[in-house]
Amino acid sequence: MPENPPSTPYDAADYLQTPEDIAEYLEAVMEDCDDPVFASAFQDAVRAAKRIMPSEMSGFSDQRDDFSFNRLASLLRILGYELAFRPKQAA
Repeated sequence: MPENPPSTPYDAADYLQTPEDIAEYLEAVMEDCDDPVFASAFQDAVRAAKRIMPSEMSGFSDQRDDFSFNRLASLLRILGYELAFRPKQAA
């Protein structure tokens, strides 16, 4: 039986380098409508934002189990974005 190659830990937050990257990542994950996946992506976004914008994120909670609409809106405000609703595009 062939030996498994060594694995390397993957952290999506390592690839989110700008506020735009974070916003696009969250928007893409939202399309799946999967709560656990979005909650995990939200934590990736928080870690990335704390790395790239430490002073702006200094008071932002690190609680992994605290995912709420208010925290999402707060994160987006810090990144310079806002939540908006728009009509669905025709296919």
